[in-house]
Amino acid sequence: MANTKKISDLRVGTKLMDDIYSPQGQKIISKGTVLNWQHLKDLYQLGLQEVMVNLPEDAPAIDAASTLGQTKVVSTMTGVVEAYHDMFEGIRGSREMDPETIEQCVKRLYSEVLDCFNLVAYFRAFKGNSDYISDHSVAVSAISMQIGLILGYDEKSIKELGTASLLHDIGKALLAPQLTARAYPLSQVEVEEMAKHPLLGVKLVSPLYGANSRISMGILQHHEKMDGTGYPLGSTSGDIPELARIIAVANLFDNLISGSHNGQRHSDYQAAEELGKSTFGQTDPRICRQFLEYLATFYVGNIVKLNTGDIGEVLRVDPTEPTRPLIRIGEKYVDLRSNRSLIIEEVVGY
Repeated sequence: MANTKKISDLRVGTKLMDDIYSPQGQKIISKGTVLNWQHLKDLYQLGLQEVMVNLPEDAPAIDAASTLGQTKVVSTMTGVVEAYHDMFEGIRGSREMDPETIEQCVKRLYSEVLDCFNLVAYFRAFKGNSDYISDHSVAVSAISMQIGLILGYDEKSIKELGTASLLHDIGKALLAPQLTARAYPLSQVEVEEMAKHPLLGVKLVSPLYGANSRISMGILQHHEKMDGTGYPLGSTSGDIPELARIIAVANLFDNLISGSHNGQRHSDYQAAEELGKSTFGQTDPRICRQFLEYLATFYVGNIVKLNTGDIGEVLRVDPTEPTRPLIRIGEKYVDLRSNRSLIIEEVVGY
């Protein structure tokens, strides 16, 4: 069944119905091509808005912004949050971790990562529970798997990454409940106690995956920084495995948009800008850049609110500076690259 789809609603694995040409008339992607991440990135950079794709006859006509689409995604994410919460509380009650529960959670999230390329748009819809750790862990897992997809990981590697990122904070189950329930900022003593959670996490997962497995090392080193100022090992760039680097990016981004970073909740654009700044010594620049390029593919068409209170539509995004787009406010066009005092505070419509 042929269908017109917005670029931002496409998923990896969709088959094209027509040849795609550049504005200069050069064929870029051939009819029948099964799309991968690089294809989606190329289509975005061409400035195309819609393409004809081939969908199965029984495929529901759902775009990323539809109510039905949101209900499905949010239902899945909420179910995984509940399963994680039960597992987390079980560990506190001295119950052993269930590898089947973990595998099913990762499998469900992986399915959504493939089906909904703009998964980040739904995070605020399923968040807001009092259990921040469960919400956060599920979001970090989804973001990490999305980054793995962007980087070209195969299914097995993406699910391995999804497992490590889902469990990145599981060590907090061995900390005092009153500590993990505390709002930031923490006292110095509390900070030092909280910093034990990567080591505690490895203690919990080692019987399932091995102490030196990629999953364990991802959990252990997700708070390491490229310049060696992280914890618990103080590792520098060459000693931090890629899984841990990916989890670090996903962890920071979700902390920014959920408000646990310095107590301030950031818009997607503000979070992306802060993430870009983190490449100076903290996070992996290559991983950050590719994740930011992914985020930028969904910006065109966003209805956003500026710090002036003005509401506008994002018209164009510079890939080299994705958080400073060209915006139309009424009859006026505002380029945020040349208006540095203006900040996108909120996305009010996708």
